[in-house]
Amino acid sequence: MSECCSVAAKITRFRFSKGEKIVFISVPTPILMEGDKVFSPNRTNYFPISQLILATSVKNRLDQEKVPWSVSFSDFKSLENTNNWDKKIISYGEVKYGDKMLTKYVIGDGLERIKEELSDKNIICITANFTFESNVIKKVIQLIKKENKNSLIIVGGKDASARPDFYLANNGADIVAVGDSDLTLPEFILRLYKGENIDDIYENGILLKMKTKINMNRLPFLDFSLIKGTLHRYNESGGGGFLNSILRNGNIAYFETSRGC
Repeated sequence: MSECCSVAAKITRFRFSKGEKIVFISVPTPILMEGDKVFSPNRTNYFPISQLILATSVKNRLDQEKVPWSVSFSDFKSLENTNNWDKKIISYGEVKYGDKMLTKYVIGDGLERIKEELSDKNIICITANFTFESNVIKKVIQLIKKENKNSLIIVGGKDASARPDFYLANNGADIVAVGDSDLTLPEFILRLYKGENIDDIYENGILLKMKTKINMNRLPFLDFSLIKGTLHRYNESGGGGFLNSILRNGNIAYFETSRGC
């Protein structure tokens, strides 16, 4: 009951407030290693498409409604130089894999930067697409709540949609968004500001997918100003790095014809 009331109190305080800060984040990449041998995918610098689509949709809607809140993106995943990915790795446990004992690491300094960079944010949106990342997301939420206990933490993505109770009960999320939230999340945040009824899209910690069909052609074009400081870093796709011969000619655009995998 106390947790529910805490979330309700957070939701209530947003009514007609000014200067609230909404941030979408990418979490540091986890890997499994035995000694210096990597046993898991090592992807740090792929384009944060999920976060940027949602951040743009929220920003566009709030701008249209003249809501005085800011929207930003914080990258705690990508590296300045992927060739030196192991320059900074942080161990956070071990796991038995067959006859091997693998060490769990987080790549980069993202966990250290989170403490300071998110301390003044009011609504923090985290994407949980891969089960493999769930323990790192748990750590991220713990760090956020330690430094910024009044923030509203919303977790979405394929893994969160598949098992929302895990994130709400174990990972400490305030809200889990189920399904594609291109329409639901902007609507939810707008209603928080206006103090309007949210019963049709929110229930027991779950942000429900709106019944309105998403028209991809009507979604706003990605706002690249949200990543102006890190755009040069994105030199990978989910399948691996791009050829240097291509990267030397400038930035890359690629189009995904499906959502999730």
